[in-house]
Amino acid sequence: MKKTVLKVITVIAALCMLVSVSACAGERVAVYINENEVNGIKVTETLTFNAKGDIIYQITENMKLNFSDFGEDEITSLKDVFKTSITDVYAGIEGVTCTDDLTDGVYTINAVIPAEKETLDILSEKGLMEFTGSSSRLSLAVTEKSLKESGYVKSEQ
Repeated sequence: MKKTVLKVITVIAALCMLVSVSACAGERVAVYINENEVNGIKVTETLTFNAKGDIIYQITENMKLNFSDFGEDEITSLKDVFKTSITDVYAGIEGVTCTDDLTDGVYTINAVIPAEKETLDILSEKGLMEFTGSSSRLSLAVTEKSLKESGYVKSEQ
């Protein structure tokens, strides 16, 4: 009888540990927003991080550049500058999906980025995103701390 009770308790304890570990490695999503103005352009950047546990596996960057205070010719020129310097650069990186749209004076860039070391190295080299540390993986906790220090605000979903 004692052996049976001990086996049941051991199995229950093992299941509790398994559930506990799998909860830590569960799917997490964190969204951060930064709004500022640069040279009369209102910029809203939203970064969405998909992670398993603490390891980020995908980053989605959505950038809205509000050109509505500019004239039509200036809007076209600004769009071309940002398309060349951001959209086209993202689109040229293998594995990254990038789209853009200009509607009512707001230029939107949306990039979906796999958080793989090779891709992150290229993003860093091209000046699109900055990464610190020597790890081949991105930590959600470390990234969140860095974003908060840089003025990003966590969005509650």
